[in-house]
Amino acid sequence: MTLFFKKQWCKDNLIFLKNYKEKAMKNSQEFTKVL
Repeated sequence: MTLFFKKQWCKDNLIFLKNYKEKAMKNSQEFTKVL
């Protein structure tokens, strides 16, 4: 693994985690609305 590749991978992972968190928050909000 080159340093650049590692950096890029970390960045992609962070973006993925952020999106995942936002989606989860949205889903839980809609879920509580249904309840």
